[in-house]
Amino acid sequence: MKRRVKVVFLFTSNGAAAPGQIKSWKPDHPCDPHYVQHHSTEGYMKMLGTMYKMGHIDDLKIFYESNRGHGLAEFYPGVYGEVVPHIDFVNQHITEDTIIFARGGFKGWHNFLKARKGKNWLVVYAANTGREKWDWWDVVLHDLENVNKIDSAGRYWHYFLKPVDQDLFRRTEFNDRYDVCIGANHIHDKKGQWKTIQALATYQDMFGEKLRAVLPGGLRRGIETNNIPYLIKQHGLNVVMPGMVPREKMKEIYNSSRLFVHLTYHGQNDRGPLEAMSCGCHVVILTPSRHSPVVWKDKRTSTVIEHNHPVGIAQQLRHIMSTWQLGHRRSVEQYFRCESDFTDVILPRMTDIFYLMANNPPTMESKEKMCEYFTPGVGSCNC
Repeated sequence: MKRRVKVVFLFTSNGAAAPGQIKSWKPDHPCDPHYVQHHSTEGYMKMLGTMYKMGHIDDLKIFYESNRGHGLAEFYPGVYGEVVPHIDFVNQHITEDTIIFARGGFKGWHNFLKARKGKNWLVVYAANTGREKWDWWDVVLHDLENVNKIDSAGRYWHYFLKPVDQDLFRRTEFNDRYDVCIGANHIHDKKGQWKTIQALATYQDMFGEKLRAVLPGGLRRGIETNNIPYLIKQHGLNVVMPGMVPREKMKEIYNSSRLFVHLTYHGQNDRGPLEAMSCGCHVVILTPSRHSPVVWKDKRTSTVIEHNHPVGIAQQLRHIMSTWQLGHRRSVEQYFRCESDFTDVILPRMTDIFYLMANNPPTMESKEKMCEYFTPGVGSCNC
């Protein structure tokens, strides 16, 4: 008989509250509403919430650690959790059959998680942060390469497809407003938006044309980022800066843009390129090492920059723009759905991995069983 699938999802941390602040915590009161705004369209919430509503997860609680605004939270319609002042408050919700799934290995969670080793399944998504190397994880969800192995520390590494809310991020009627959407979310040096601005200025000088661009996100401080507004004005670039926008607005921007240019040299498979591809944008990136193979392996739907300087970037943008056709958007979306469809690809994989954990103890033998199950040619979850 299959056991119930019980999951505690640790979403993120803004830092734990100081001891003096914890006294005012009222767990029976609603949390500050800004913690739950727009989270229903966040990919992880969509994935886990859908699995819960479909009965693939029987018991789901979501937690957000923060030093303010504590209380009850509805992170996804019908899915509840808490904004807690300290990670230790999650202990009261954990039993021996709970699967603990952490998005990010925040340093403040180290002792809390390590204490559960051998008692609960410990699962992490923390690609390229270094925290995925903590040797007491049981399962590491890794999306930067197609991997299915058990490493020398006894951790099972599983190729993970980061979920995107494809009910929201889908191709709609194209509004040809922008040639280029520059990155998304926060604007700062390591995200590389400044590189695209420099390339747009060079493009204009080389080819005598202005590309229509949109630069969504909040402007952060940085040596290069501080110079963005000046460069736009100095070169007379056609760049719209709408500031921070909700995901619903980002869908409109993706469906108004021919290209999505994301020249970051940091990050962990940022969701922007995934959302953009889901809407049909041709994606341009700087390096494959920071992105899932889904983003870069098909050269018809994406471009990896060959020469990392303004002239080289401008030349490649020129080539892409000269060959772009409206029908290309359908091809990008179809490719993305084939590789990373939410319903047909992601949900079945995650359902299987949770079932395997729920019905087997967190031992090496169980991890070997899991690794074998996900080996190509092997299947059928007889948990």
